[in-house]
Amino acid sequence: MPPGRLAVAVACVASAMLLVEIIVTRLFSVLFYYHLSFLPFRW
Repeated sequence: MPPGRLAVAVACVASAMLLVEIIVTRLFSVLFYYHLSFLPFRW
């Protein structure tokens, strides 16, 4: 595999993994009501 194609492949895999991590983090924050701890609490 030429070096240019290898760099593109590594960049694609790295960006896909970052996207998966962000989506899973957002999903878990909604599922476990973690986002409510950052909202201002007012009566």
